[in-house]
Amino acid sequence: MGFRAHRKRKVKHDLDFPQFVGKVLKSKNNKIAAFSPQSLHLTGPKDTIRVDFLGYFEHYDAHSKAFTDFLGMTVNQEIPVINTNTYERSIADDYDAMTQRRVREFYAEDFENFGYNPDSLTDLMPDFAKSKFKPGLQPRS
Repeated sequence: MGFRAHRKRKVKHDLDFPQFVGKVLKSKNNKIAAFSPQSLHLTGPKDTIRVDFLGYFEHYDAHSKAFTDFLGMTVNQEIPVINTNTYERSIADDYDAMTQRRVREFYAEDFENFGYNPDSLTDLMPDFAKSKFKPGLQPRS
């Protein structure tokens, strides 16, 4: 369950968000794939990238078009926006200092690989100049 859904209703253990994060991020061997660092899914031996195309959700329109172009497909309709967030609080409202530290440590490799700022809860856009993994077609070794 994502954190926004978690905010709207309590999980069966009646945890607050920092407790939920503490339970989910216990180790890098996390069995819940949805919460494991994405770098684990994208890299193989010697940090080789295992995907042909990498797109970022924050640039969904441009990257999905580039991906369909890569596949030689033409998509003649826009993907509808559904299930939008109407929550008025900031994501930063849910993170105390301990939760920020846990997330920063657990996802340190992802922050570096994808160009996200680990010290900001408000600057959520990747900086491709700082990212190890660049968007688009991935080079093969």
